[in-house]
Amino acid sequence: MFVWYEYLIIAVYILFILFIGAYFTKKGSENVDEYFLGGKSLPWWVLGISFMTSNLDLTGTMLIASFFAMAGLQGFLVEMRGGTALGLAFFMVFMAKWHRRAGVMTVAEWMEVRFGKDKGADAARLVSAVAVVILVLGMMVYFCVGFGKFLSLYLPWGPTTCTILFTGIATVHILFSGLYGVAFTDVMQGFMILFVVIYLSVLAFTHGVDTAVFREAWDAGGNTSMTWDKWVDLTPVWRADFPSGYTQYNPLGFLMIFWVLRMVMEGFGGPLIPYASQRFFAAKNDREASLVTGSSMAMFVIRWPLIIGVAVLGLGLGSAIPEDPEMVFPAVLGHYFPLGIRAVVVSCMVAAAMSTFDSTVNAGGAYLINDIYRRFINPDASSKRLIRLSWAATIGLTTVAIILASLLTSINEIWGWISMGLFGGMAIPFILRWYWERYNGWGYAVGTLCGVLTAVAQKLFYPELSEAYQLIVIGSISLVSGVIATFVTAPIKKEVIEDFYRRTRPFGWWPRARKCLTPEEMAPIRRENKLDLISIPFAVAFFFFLFVCPMYLIIRKWDMVFLTLMISVVCGVILYFTWYKNLGKPEDAGEVKGDKC
Repeated sequence: MFVWYEYLIIAVYILFILFIGAYFTKKGSENVDEYFLGGKSLPWWVLGISFMTSNLDLTGTMLIASFFAMAGLQGFLVEMRGGTALGLAFFMVFMAKWHRRAGVMTVAEWMEVRFGKDKGADAARLVSAVAVVILVLGMMVYFCVGFGKFLSLYLPWGPTTCTILFTGIATVHILFSGLYGVAFTDVMQGFMILFVVIYLSVLAFTHGVDTAVFREAWDAGGNTSMTWDKWVDLTPVWRADFPSGYTQYNPLGFLMIFWVLRMVMEGFGGPLIPYASQRFFAAKNDREASLVTGSSMAMFVIRWPLIIGVAVLGLGLGSAIPEDPEMVFPAVLGHYFPLGIRAVVVSCMVAAAMSTFDSTVNAGGAYLINDIYRRFINPDASSKRLIRLSWAATIGLTTVAIILASLLTSINEIWGWISMGLFGGMAIPFILRWYWERYNGWGYAVGTLCGVLTAVAQKLFYPELSEAYQLIVIGSISLVSGVIATFVTAPIKKEVIEDFYRRTRPFGWWPRARKCLTPEEMAPIRRENKLDLISIPFAVAFFFFLFVCPMYLIIRKWDMVFLTLMISVVCGVILYFTWYKNLGKPEDAGEVKGDKC
């Protein structure tokens, strides 16, 4: 528990957050475009910091630190299922600019640009909005479980009460400020998180490694076969030896096939998490949308010294390491940090949690109001009414998430289902919409609906299904149902396909759309597509080794520090020529203007 002045530190932080929300009340409430997208006037670096802090959440930090403490750097391989965020490398190269070129507010609204305005397009937009709201609720439940477990150690209440308190504060903040308040609060919170990373990384580096004490911790955690050499080895193995509670990841090589597949699917399909696409739509132009993602990925490197630092310090507790590995991070804060500093660090991590929660709720509200209420219920609603309903949607989503979170205790349980099961139900339609011209609104709607319903049914009735088979089974059902629905319904009108292709210029199978462009108009599009495809492997490798490098630095593996740094530098130089130099200038952004077919 805290002493009185530590409560005061946290209270000051909370008041400051609410002040920022109040300051942006007028600007954020002018209209829904200002509320959800910041009027598309926010600088790319602000959106980049906001994107980074939205991804660096408290709950994920607790979960990944538990893997690292028990399994070492093999935990990084487990988090290839989503925690490493390597799919963002694809977004940086091409997906962010494709989203921004559409000129819409949400992914569901994007459906109208892609599929037109017939009943199939309406079905795609409605189903997309509902599916994303389900995803948002799943993410909010995930965050709420982490909130409660973390804060109940420091405040004189149980996990549910702590969750209600801080989600309530986050909700009040988001109600009044919209994306303006979220983004600028994220910038401040980003600096607070950086303080924690530096403080904790230096502490872990100077603390050093005592393999005898680590041995006590591994034995206490049930991982009796672990050694220091295995703990620092990042080499993938076909069969791992995870401790009790994590044995489902023992067939590591087999699972990694599907985790890498998931990363590629996410990269080529676009972000399912709605606050990601929201940052792309909010950028000033397609060039800045790419810079938003690139800068956020570069800044996301700070997560990994934080994670490895927590693991090193947690193992330094020896046999006193918590029985629940997900509580290693709170235990580290309670043991190593002096009074006062401890409250500052908790405030910073609450900042990270609130940043992610705010971004998720704000994006979820956009789908409820813009893509369900305004599109299908009341198209003529005034801006004032839409803002008020946005507040009601925010409160409603938060309330449902708190109720559902009170039924769960494991962070990994909900994250595994979100990242593989629910993802499998939504990912295939997300991919096909970009690369297959024949794919229509009915195909998207049916594929997404069948996938999401199967994912929910699996969670309710067959929760023990492994993550790999969740992706296979649910993804296959989504694929087959969507393809069948596409072929039994009419193709999209040629003018809709042509307009979409001129706007976004994706690669893939677009025979009718490309016939509408002359060879001179197609030449720069083909060049851009070719350079994007060349850039992808270098972008993934660049960020993979950039993330791994500081972890080796903390544990003083100097040979690996040098190797990973050199690989990152080489990949970065290649990306400079294949990606950055070809982003174009802001005035070059826009659709191809050739003659209509």
